[in-house]
Amino acid sequence: MTTADTNNKATTIRVDNLVVDIPLAAGVLHAVRGISFYVEQGETLSIVGESGCGKSLTSLALMNLLPSKAVRTADAIELSGTDLRTMSERQMSDLRGKKMAMIFQEPMTSLNPAYTIGNQLEEAALRHQKISRSEARERAVYLLERVGITAASSRLRQYPHQLSGGLRQRVMIAMALMCGPDLLICDEPTTALDVTIQAQILHLLKDLQREFEMAVILIKYPKDSRSGDSGVPDSQLGTAFPNPIDPPSGCSFHPRCKHAMDVCRHTASGPVTVGDGGMSPGECVALATVLAEAVLLCVMMHKRHVRATELSSHRCMCDPVGVDLRSTIHYL
Repeated sequence: MTTADTNNKATTIRVDNLVVDIPLAAGVLHAVRGISFYVEQGETLSIVGESGCGKSLTSLALMNLLPSKAVRTADAIELSGTDLRTMSERQMSDLRGKKMAMIFQEPMTSLNPAYTIGNQLEEAALRHQKISRSEARERAVYLLERVGITAASSRLRQYPHQLSGGLRQRVMIAMALMCGPDLLICDEPTTALDVTIQAQILHLLKDLQREFEMAVILIKYPKDSRSGDSGVPDSQLGTAFPNPIDPPSGCSFHPRCKHAMDVCRHTASGPVTVGDGGMSPGECVALATVLAEAVLLCVMMHKRHVRATELSSHRCMCDPVGVDLRSTIHYL
């Protein structure tokens, strides 16, 4: 789901028909199948889906950090008008950290235990910007304070294992912002945190987004759901995950959706516009749940309370169903 006033906003990232396939001995695993989206400056795009549906691989494909055997194809992957598909690894290395950055799920496995927090924060700035080490350290202290870490100067001398999970995640956010990227990808940044800290991190990301005018992609696992990308609860879906090597025909979820209709078995799901003559969420339980999950994410990420009128400009993209939230408030 994206939120913002999109008038006169530049498109930061545009992805058209992104496909990621992984050749295996048993066949080709279709990890990502034709996802398309765009995010404008200052917007947030929320991608919601269960574990294994391709959320993280989508973000890794944008960063060109896929496993060596993975094959990425797309009609377009553009960052501020620059075609990322044709860039060499050296050129991508120059972009990563500078123009696009990523916050990973588990900071303890992303931070290097052998280096201090200060060394890891300063590395990106020294790599991409023509500044001195003292200037990089000043930037690191500022960002640690900005993300809510007290005694920032002393924290620079600490190692990752000396920080709590919430502090480590805040360090990861500060590290991603060291060079002021145009695009920030947050891959389930609150998964390992308790509920209170989760809310703090989401509000912090929104405040930082306003300050740095970034486009943000927020990847999220559906709350209390071991379901498909649609976010349909277990009570509505069976537990059998579809085989990504040999996916079912039609909608990917129809074999385990208790509310599947005949059309679901023959017609593959795709982008759907709600309202203005489009499909009503009442026609599909899965789609209605996607909308509820998307609006919940919006409330968590942007405001504690969202007026009905404020939902009129929101967009949502959930693989494999994309929804334009023009009329969702009438259905939720």
